[in-house]
Amino acid sequence: MIDLSKLDEGLYEAIQTSYDSSNYANAIIDAMKYLSDKIHDISGLDLDGYPLASKAFSPNEPLIKLNKMQTQTEKDIQHGTMNLFQGLYLAIRNPRVHNLIKDDQHTADTLIHFINYMLLQIRIINPYYSFLSIIWKLQDKMFVESWDYAKEIVKQIPKGRRFDTLIELTRRVNDLKFTNIAFLSRQLYVDLPSDKQELFITVISQDLEDCEDVNLLKLILSILSDQDWQKVQKVAKIRSENWIIKSLQSGVTNSRGDLMDEDGELAIHAASKFPSFEDQYQLMVMLVEKLTRSYVDKAYIFKGFLPHIHKIDYCIIFEEVVIESLISSMKDEEDNEGYLTNQLKEAFTNLPERWRKKIIAQNPEAESWYIPI
Repeated sequence: MIDLSKLDEGLYEAIQTSYDSSNYANAIIDAMKYLSDKIHDISGLDLDGYPLASKAFSPNEPLIKLNKMQTQTEKDIQHGTMNLFQGLYLAIRNPRVHNLIKDDQHTADTLIHFINYMLLQIRIINPYYSFLSIIWKLQDKMFVESWDYAKEIVKQIPKGRRFDTLIELTRRVNDLKFTNIAFLSRQLYVDLPSDKQELFITVISQDLEDCEDVNLLKLILSILSDQDWQKVQKVAKIRSENWIIKSLQSGVTNSRGDLMDEDGELAIHAASKFPSFEDQYQLMVMLVEKLTRSYVDKAYIFKGFLPHIHKIDYCIIFEEVVIESLISSMKDEEDNEGYLTNQLKEAFTNLPERWRKKIIAQNPEAESWYIPI
């Protein structure tokens, strides 16, 4: 008789119906399916049977590593465990799937306990993933805002759970420090296979169609590359870009570069996406209006947009106005602290060559601002 106290709770739930009805061969098949699901969750593989065991536990580059594999004994354990999992599929599961074996209760009890033992081996080394553990890491005061650190955290998340984790993080954007969640979410997205990236874009497109949460939009802008932003469904994309243009319209900055209106932060966050906007003309008109308005409007544009303006399709129409605004900024009487000039200096290398030449013609000192890449 099966000792319930020693069985994985999920395993017993998986076999209970078949076992209680004395369908012992099916109970063994159900146990193997549960085992396979756990291997899928940890490894992220979309394989089955012998190929799944071979790839997941390979002694060369295992996706489920049972030890450090430094000594010969450790390597033998990895290799032998792979063989055991391979044998479970070849000798235990497959014959029963093909109705080649009928089992009594004693055989079922023996095999189910052995399957439970194999589950225990991977559970000890690879604790079943908990989303809560990721939340704890994001709340950690010592969280390191770097791609290397985010990449190491992602490695701890089973490949089969990374998509669901990414979706859940977008739902928690207001519960956690934004920069932490942005680093981890971006790395999660990058590590997804292409089909899962497409599915993520579909899901967030639906969210953006009626989104009122600016932090969610900012997070999505952080996650998606400039190229992938173009894949967002049109209704969601146009609506979001209109929201960003309104943010651009309201943004103002003082002479120290501090935002005077938090609504303007969204547009700065989205600046690299400008060349892929649907309504490039309206975007360019708004940028030019800001450049030719008051000092605080111009300072706002200088703060976050100078390296991106020339990449917008309709910029060529307004190019002379933009260049004149850049030149006049060096003599702006309101720029007492030299903020505009300093921002222009920082962006100078990334400006088109023809723009740089016209600026240098008015201010020869600007030639020294160019840093060859």
